[in-house]
Amino acid sequence: MQPSNQALGKQGKNQRRTVTVEVDDKPVHIELGTYTESELKDKFQIDPAKVLDQVVDGAIKPIENRKVQIDDHSEGEKFVSHAPTGSWS
Repeated sequence: MQPSNQALGKQGKNQRRTVTVEVDDKPVHIELGTYTESELKDKFQIDPAKVLDQVVDGAIKPIENRKVQIDDHSEGEKFVSHAPTGSWS
C-alpha cells in the first residue's frame, strides 16, 4: 500500500527516505509520507482489529479519523497498539 503523500530522498528517485519509529517497543522503518490509521497498521503489520495510537509528548493520541505525517522529525516517534476498549452502558 502506497502512502498518501510520498517524499523522495536525497539518494535518488528510485530510493525512498525512511525513518525509524517505535511500534509496541520495537523499531520499525517506514517511508516518509502521510498515512491513515489503516495504512500504518498495514505498514507496521498490526492486526486490523486493534487500535493504533501515537504517543505525543508522553500522552496517548488516537489516530482514528486523522492522518499522520511521517517526516524527518518523526525519527524515534512512538506508536502503541491495543485491543479496542468499549464503554459499559
